[in-house]
Amino acid sequence: MKLRFIKVNPSGNTTVFILDPVPKENYAAVSRAVLSYENVGAEQVGFIIKDENRPGGWRMEMAGGEFCGNASRSFAAWLAMCPDGGAPVSLPQQEMDQEIAVSGAGGILTAHLTRMEENRCYVTVDMPLPQRVLTGCDPWFGEYSLVIFDGISHLVLWDHEDRPEDVDKAKELISVSGSLPEAFGLMYYNETEKTMRPLVYVENPYTLVWENSCGSGSSALASAIAQRERTSLNDILVRQPGGELKLNVVWENDKIQKLVLGGVIEFTAVGELFV
Repeated sequence: MKLRFIKVNPSGNTTVFILDPVPKENYAAVSRAVLSYENVGAEQVGFIIKDENRPGGWRMEMAGGEFCGNASRSFAAWLAMCPDGGAPVSLPQQEMDQEIAVSGAGGILTAHLTRMEENRCYVTVDMPLPQRVLTGCDPWFGEYSLVIFDGISHLVLWDHEDRPEDVDKAKELISVSGSLPEAFGLMYYNETEKTMRPLVYVENPYTLVWENSCGSGSSALASAIAQRERTSLNDILVRQPGGELKLNVVWENDKIQKLVLGGVIEFTAVGELFV
């Protein structure tokens, strides 16, 4: 099977978008092939498809049906900078807004784009708000914050050193709060250095990846900090192995009212692949 693709680098969270139709039942197999070292190689795969609910529109679906903030920002950049589905061109305006429909989000999201070089732009997106933020102290993990989004949950771990048993322990802990989601992350946050290492688990197709950056995980961290401090946050930098993401959180009436994720999007390759 020959498929058109474009590869994007959102702060190190490398993403391959498949631009030709693929049956959903083949998402897992195609993703495994594309992610491999022998093929294009990346941290995750998204599928860009015609949106049946929006005439003339497009929709982006992650391989596991989960929500991904970095892929959502990248998809907004693709819509604005790749009008014919091919190689990117500079943004038509210095700044512009772009509506997007993506998996794991209940409605339409709005992204804001700022022009940079021909293959790069800065993109912020209004993130879905967490359904719940649960806090506690676990015998294994110590202090934690469990941030539950529609489509993915993230366990924010404060100064916890990673261990091989963490994923299984996380499954047990998250299951207590309700049904275990198809995708979840472990966000290892060093409070002294203000750095985060994201480990993301997806059930189908099975992947367990130390990501270079994680948009929804960064949003989970910002949400957890805002709830901890019960205040709004402005231009919070989350430093990760692949780069930095910036977040703003609006805290009003004792809850999170707005959550914005921002960072640089860079297109790195476009062409055809074989699976």
